[in-house]
Amino acid sequence: MKKNLIKLFLFGLTFLLLAGVTGCKNNNQNEDIKKIDSIIESFVANYLDDYFDAKKANYLDYNVVIAVKKLEEQGYNIKLDELIPKAIVQAYYENLESNQTVSHIYKASMVLKAFSLDALQYKTELLTIKTINSEWEYGQLLMLYDLYGIENELKTEILANITVIKEGSFVDADYAGFALMALKGYQIDLANLYNLIIPNISDKGVVSWGEANSATTAQVLTGLVYQKEDIKNDKYLANEISLFEALIKFENKGAFKWQLNDEKVDLVFSTPQAILALVSYREYLLSK
Repeated sequence: MKKNLIKLFLFGLTFLLLAGVTGCKNNNQNEDIKKIDSIIESFVANYLDDYFDAKKANYLDYNVVIAVKKLEEQGYNIKLDELIPKAIVQAYYENLESNQTVSHIYKASMVLKAFSLDALQYKTELLTIKTINSEWEYGQLLMLYDLYGIENELKTEILANITVIKEGSFVDADYAGFALMALKGYQIDLANLYNLIIPNISDKGVVSWGEANSATTAQVLTGLVYQKEDIKNDKYLANEISLFEALIKFENKGAFKWQLNDEKVDLVFSTPQAILALVSYREYLLSK
């Protein structure tokens, strides 16, 4: 009888400890979501309209468009096609002179997909590409082929090489973060990509070319959550600071500086990437 009582006590104690850990995790997740929502509210209030203003250089930035679509799907009080009519978006891309680069096709396709608009002209342009100019095109091409349901020799070549780090290559943590995004859902060894990331994690963010910056930190954060990696895992922490905590240090009233000591925010590159990273991390937290 006494042994049974002891077993029951130990079981109850274990249950309470596990419940406490789970409760702590949930509280931390909720705190992160609150911080993200606060930043998003500031971004929407102060900067969102700029990305849907044809007079601005960052008009229809694909990272922002994707982020807004994700927020809409998460039940956030925002709708993409209420920010700008679909007809205007369709007309813009129909009249936009294409340079037929992979980057141009990728960005246009991602925006049109988010608006559920026809992108046949860009699929047609994609099919004219017969060679890969740089390993930096791997991620964009792979996502494009998946988007349009294309199976070809170039896709096979990409899957064989996207995680291979060749001697003398200039790929870095930025490359790895984007490759992780592109490889979402693929059963493939990602160790080489993680090896580009982990040594460059600092408590100020991900280091690229000698210094941490928000754009690289955001790209890596997005890639990790696309792979459903726990960014609070010790291997992704530096001095107990997570990539999320490091990233939001760059934030100022809803926008992001490129480097911590910059006086001005960067609305063209850093802010769109950071907003997509935060929204993707929010999506990950809500799915747990």
